[in-house]
Amino acid sequence: MLRMLADRGAETGAKALFQAITASPSVVEDPQVMDLAAGVCERLRGEDRFDTALKLASAFRRATPRLALEEALAAFGMGDDARALEAAGSNRELELFLAPVLAVARGGRVPNNPPGAPAMWRGITALARCVAGVREGRSSSALAALRQVPEEAASRLFASEMRLVADILSAQGQKLVSAAIAFAQRSVFWKSSRVANALAQCLAIRYPRFFIDTLAARIPFPPDIKADALLRASVAAAGLDSAEARVSLLIAKLGHAAFPKEQQGLAALYEGFAFCMSDPRRALRSFDRAVELGADLNEALRGRLLVQVKQFDTAMAAGDWAADNGRAAASTALRLHRAMSHSVETLPVAVVAAERAARMLSTDRDRREEALEAVRAARAAAQRAGLLTRSLEADLLFDEAAALRFVEPARALELVEQVIAREPRHHEAWHLRIDLTMDAKGPGASEDWILAAGEMDLCEELTEEAAVIRARRGLPARLVPGKTGAGELARELKRRRDAGAWPAPPAAYDPDVAACREALDAQGRSALDAAAFVLLRERGQDEGGLAIMRLVAAEDDGRGDTWMLLVALAAVLGWEGSVFEIVRASAPAVKQRVAMEAITCYVAESQPAAAKKLVVGIASEVTASVLRALKKQLGVSAPTPGSGLMPEGYRLIAQALQRLAPHFEFPDGVQSAVGRWVGDPEFPVDGSLLPPGLLDELERFLPRALSKFNSLPPDKREAFHREIGRLLAGPVSDEKMRELLSVLAEHGLQPED
Repeated sequence: MLRMLADRGAETGAKALFQAITASPSVVEDPQVMDLAAGVCERLRGEDRFDTALKLASAFRRATPRLALEEALAAFGMGDDARALEAAGSNRELELFLAPVLAVARGGRVPNNPPGAPAMWRGITALARCVAGVREGRSSSALAALRQVPEEAASRLFASEMRLVADILSAQGQKLVSAAIAFAQRSVFWKSSRVANALAQCLAIRYPRFFIDTLAARIPFPPDIKADALLRASVAAAGLDSAEARVSLLIAKLGHAAFPKEQQGLAALYEGFAFCMSDPRRALRSFDRAVELGADLNEALRGRLLVQVKQFDTAMAAGDWAADNGRAAASTALRLHRAMSHSVETLPVAVVAAERAARMLSTDRDRREEALEAVRAARAAAQRAGLLTRSLEADLLFDEAAALRFVEPARALELVEQVIAREPRHHEAWHLRIDLTMDAKGPGASEDWILAAGEMDLCEELTEEAAVIRARRGLPARLVPGKTGAGELARELKRRRDAGAWPAPPAAYDPDVAACREALDAQGRSALDAAAFVLLRERGQDEGGLAIMRLVAAEDDGRGDTWMLLVALAAVLGWEGSVFEIVRASAPAVKQRVAMEAITCYVAESQPAAAKKLVVGIASEVTASVLRALKKQLGVSAPTPGSGLMPEGYRLIAQALQRLAPHFEFPDGVQSAVGRWVGDPEFPVDGSLLPPGLLDELERFLPRALSKFNSLPPDKREAFHREIGRLLAGPVSDEKMRELLSVLAEHGLQPED
């Protein structure tokens, strides 16, 4: 009876076991019940019910090593490291098995694997080292540890999810957004509210402003988790210490009116800080109410300034250069500066307020004199306080340059050069230098500075712009392991192929490309190998193509995804000879699967004769049962777009296209073949794939548009990027194509008639 109830579901099984234990405590000594309980605990953990799993496992008092393991794992999942250590310590073998996990819990060194350790054991050790690397901020060590997880254990240990976690904690800008969105699409996210909450809290605390501005809208967090994380981000952005942050979060949930009247002023102040980023209107009301109730005026001013600066930054990102809230924020900043200038102890706040006012006023052409006056005030206050550091002087010089940009561009450029001399990595100064150079000398000179900035990895935007310019000028790409993606590597391979510098058999890749490839994940390596294979076969460079296949064979993980991708590409492109070579070179364990996928793609591309030739050609190399299966496949109708049954080969091609975009594309035949599946519910569109019609239309004016785009101020460029990212967040329809062109037009990037 207990087993029948357990088969209905883990929760039902747990309730039945608890009732049985209550009715007859001796049942915990029954070996069959112990085994059943351990299985139920394991399923409960898989359903994110660690609390129930821990309670059930504990009821059996660690009677068997498996139940002790379940108790330890459930406790670890609940965050009770002490309980996990205690449970694991009850059995020496169990303690050794969990040693890597327990070492992470203790914050100690992860031990080596014992001789002859099985794959899962080795995987747990590698994963523990990855977690340690992530916790200590060593993303390169974390990624290196992940590469040691055996392929057969990777999926069960969520290795790909851990790679995304490492990316989330080390990436910036669009790469951070991509990693976070990719993680939110994994089952571990939407099946587990604990995981979703952990991701939201992590992002809110580490990247508070970015979370509020971008991530909260782009990631499908449950409403309650999202609301709580927005509060957390708002408090983090306000710069409160840990005790103040806890108070603010508590008051935000209760409201200041819930406190005694004599404490409501201070409570309203904390309430304002809690909402200063996530709900600006409520925050401003709270700060005004705090002043009415007698709270510290200067703290209320500081809160108002945080809110107004946020509103100003949002308006600037949207291209609203004449926004009144910028002037209001500058006025509040100057008011705070004057209030804090009377005491040596508060001079640091006065300096920051004046510099912030100068930064906002410098964007308003009508208030440049006030901006310059704010710069002088900030410099004077900093000198009085002994705070005029090299970095602060660089910021003040930048504010002065920004204020003079349109009236004295030559002087502005001189000041920018001084900023960069003091702070070589001042990325805002680099953007202004590039814009001023564009205005004075044209796009050629500004591109030289973009290339120089790209060498320094100042920011993702300039690094990407530099890569585009390098490709257009035919310059070698700058390859950095761990940073250069599959698409950039494929683009560089094309350049080298066209220049006659690649391939160089017997090696598949040059050493610098090979080093970057090694740092990619399995899907990235597969996409790069496919791009390289196509590049070589396009030019009839068979030796190079064979070198790629030898590399794929050497790294075959038993699943055959790369072989499937290669054979699908070759079939779609009609390269019958390459299809034969790929099928013959594939590992015996996946040969039938690869051949059947080739047949499916041939049939889908209306090439039945090629499919029959393939079967005849490999008949002598496969068993009779495999040959019968292949012949049977010849008579199977290929799935059609809209059926929801995308062939595996096409899915792999689509994945590869997404990993290679926007730097590299397969030949038009591949693009059009995969394009037929756009809009199908199984087609994994993430915005990286654009229909050919849109690309043709964009190509008519992109050369002219690029020049104009480079002249836009940095904030306008970032607004453009965000808007395009929003538009391309899902399947690309005709309506989205029109909307995209409309957005381009709004930014002055209009197609030629």
